[in-house]
Amino acid sequence: MDGLTCIKQFEIREDYYYAGVKVVSCHIFYPQFIGHHPALDALNNKYYLQAIKKKDNCTNVLYPDAVQALLQGSKAFPYEMIVTITLTLQTNEIASFYQQEY
Repeated sequence: MDGLTCIKQFEIREDYYYAGVKVVSCHIFYPQFIGHHPALDALNNKYYLQAIKKKDNCTNVLYPDAVQALLQGSKAFPYEMIVTITLTLQTNEIASFYQQEY
């Protein structure tokens, strides 16, 4: 694929609070390819949408669960979602990385 110049990490970082207590910490890193090719645009869109879906999970699932746990007296905070990427190989034609989710 001509035009692949590099891969960068972008981040979505958001903390959620209830009554002054941080109950959810959301840190999502996702890859973005820099270059001029329709396939790169498609990959960038795919990884961006996956990151947004994970962030929405923090908002719509983890946060309500964490608030409920806090109201029931739990002290195990904040809940966390951490998604990282590690680049293992990058050439003009190939980019290899893995993603870990916690």
